[in-house]
Amino acid sequence: MKIKKRLRSLGMCLSAFMLLMSAASAQQPVRGKLKSVSGEPLAGATVQVKGTNISSVTTPDGGFSIAASSNSTLVFSYI
Repeated sequence: MKIKKRLRSLGMCLSAFMLLMSAASAQQPVRGKLKSVSGEPLAGATVQVKGTNISSVTTPDGGFSIAASSNSTLVFSYI
């Protein structure tokens, strides 16, 4: 009886661990540089993962890094 409980607990812990690991690996950093049509860097532009609160602001050279999954859509805004 105790062995079954321990095995069940171990199985649940392993399942939770695998679920957390797959969720953690789903998002990877996306890096890039945002430039104007003329090739000038766009500093201070906002980069957001569509449908989330995850966002970043471009650096003076237009660079950005944001955590997003491979099927995410990035939304850029610059005023």
